[in-house]
Amino acid sequence: MKRHNSGTVLQVRKLNGLLLSWAGLFLIFLSLLLLPRFELRPALTPEMLAKFSDAERAARTALEIDTMVAEPLESSSLNNLTLLAKYNGDIRGAEKFSTLAAARSARDGVAQSALIDSQIARGQFSDALIHIDGLLRAQPAQTPQVFSVVLALTKQPGGLLPVVNMLASDPPWRRNFFNFVSADRSQVDVVYSLLAEMRDRRVHLADGEIRGFLKNLIDQKNIEKAYFVWLDFLNEKQLHNVKLIYDGEFTERPQNLFFDWTVRDIAGVSVSQVARIGGQNNQTLMLDFALAKPSANLIEQYVLLPPGNYVLNAEVNSKNFKSDNALQWQIRCAEKTSGQILISSATGAAGWTKVESNFSVPELNCAYQKLILRLAEPLSVQKALSGQIYFDKLRVVRKL
Repeated sequence: MKRHNSGTVLQVRKLNGLLLSWAGLFLIFLSLLLLPRFELRPALTPEMLAKFSDAERAARTALEIDTMVAEPLESSSLNNLTLLAKYNGDIRGAEKFSTLAAARSARDGVAQSALIDSQIARGQFSDALIHIDGLLRAQPAQTPQVFSVVLALTKQPGGLLPVVNMLASDPPWRRNFFNFVSADRSQVDVVYSLLAEMRDRRVHLADGEIRGFLKNLIDQKNIEKAYFVWLDFLNEKQLHNVKLIYDGEFTERPQNLFFDWTVRDIAGVSVSQVARIGGQNNQTLMLDFALAKPSANLIEQYVLLPPGNYVLNAEVNSKNFKSDNALQWQIRCAEKTSGQILISSATGAAGWTKVESNFSVPELNCAYQKLILRLAEPLSVQKALSGQIYFDKLRVVRKL
C-alpha cells in the first residue's frame, strides 16, 4: 500500500477548506444579487396620496410593508406607512408606525417629527420633549424649526410646565433656545413666563438668559417694563441695594444686566471689588490699569430718574495712578448719545476724597439715563493709564 506523507495530506485539507470558504462567500454574494431589491422611494406627501386611487394606495401600502421587512435598518418605509395610515384615518396604525420609525433612527427627522406630532396631539408633552431633545442633539440643522415647536408647546394648556422641566435639566441647546425666543419681539410674555416659572422652581438662571430678554425689551424702548422685570428677578438682599443708583457701595457681583453694573472687557483694565483701604469694613470698586488705552465706557448702568434736580456723591481714592487725563462720571440721556447732563471728575490725590456734582434731568426726551465711567478726553497715541483707582459710596440724591 502506498503511504502518503502526513504533511501533504494536511496541506490538501487546508486547500479544500479554503476553496469551500470562497465558494460559500460567492454563493452568499450571488444570493444577495438575486434577492428582490426594494429601492428607496421619495417620501410620500398628502398631495401625492390625494392623486392615488384606493387600489393604488392599497398597493403602495403592501409595497411599503414588504420594504419595511426587507430593509430593517431603514425608516423611510415606516414614515410612508405612517402617512398612509393617517390618510386612511387609522390613527392607531399611524402611531404604531411612527413609534417604530422613531425607534429605528434617532437621526431621522421625518420619523421623529411624526412621532412628536402624534405625542403632542395626545397631550403626551413630556414624552414629546424627550424626542425633541434627542432630535436637537442629533440634527442641529433643524434647530429653528424644532424651537418653534417647543415655543408653540408652551402655549398649549398644560404645556408650559413640561417645557420648564426639560429646560431645568440644562440640555445643551438651552442657551440657544433662549436666544431664539428672546430675539422674537412677539414672544415677550412667553419668555417671561418661562423664566419666572424656572425662578419659582429654584432653577438656576444664567445671567445671559435674563440679559437677552431685557435687551429685547430695551431694544423695543420698553424701558420701564425691562426695569420691573429686572426688579422681579432680584433676591431680597439685592432689593436692599435698589436706590436711584443700584449698589453704589459695590457689594454685589456685577451681572451685566443693564440696571446693575455692566463692566466692559478692555485690554489692560482689571475691574474688581476689594476691601476698602483705610480700615472701614466695606467693599470698594477698584480699577487697575496696566498701560491701558481705554476708548470706550469702563463701567455703566441704566437709571430711571424723573425730571428734577439731583446731586451725585462719591468717594474716590487712587494709588500710583498716573494720567494726564481724568476719569469722569457722566450721566447722559440714553435716548440720544449726545444728551450729556452731568460730568464729574473722578480722579484725585491719594487718600479718600469726596466729590459732588449737581445736575438736572430735563422734562423732555430723557425718560431714562445711563451712568457711565469713562475718560474725559481720548488719550494721545503716546499716553496710557497705569495704577489703581477706587470708588465707594456712589449715590444720587434728589434735591427738594
